[in-house]
Amino acid sequence: MAQTRIVAQNATATEVRTGATRVKKVSVRQKTSDAPRLYLQLFNILTPTVGTTVPVDVFRVPVGDAARQPPWEKYIFASSFGGKFYDTGLSFAVTTTPTGLTAPDSGDEPEVIVDWEPLGT
Repeated sequence: MAQTRIVAQNATATEVRTGATRVKKVSVRQKTSDAPRLYLQLFNILTPTVGTTVPVDVFRVPVGDAARQPPWEKYIFASSFGGKFYDTGLSFAVTTTPTGLTAPDSGDEPEVIVDWEPLGT
C-alpha cells in the first residue's frame, strides 16, 4: 500500500495518481491551536480546478485546540471492495469551505495522510 503525506496542505491540489486507485484511509490533523474549521476535498481526477471541480468526498478537519495534543481525525473506507474506488485518478486539497477554493491562512494548513493502492496498470 502506498501513502501520500503532506505536512501542510493548502488549496493547491496535491496530485496523487492518475488511473484507478483504491483509498483505504485518510488521516488529517490540525497542528495550529487557533485554526478555524477547514475541509479536505478528495477528487476523482488528477488535476482538478479547486472551487470548480466537484469533490467526490469532503471531510472536516478538526479545529485547533490549545488545551490538548493535536488530534488525528481518521476516515477509514471499509467495504467489500477494500476501500473507496476512484476510477479516474486521485488528488486532494484543503479549503475553508466544503467545495470552495479559498486556502487556509498561512500556518493553519493541516497535515494530511492518504493511504491508497493502485489498481490495474
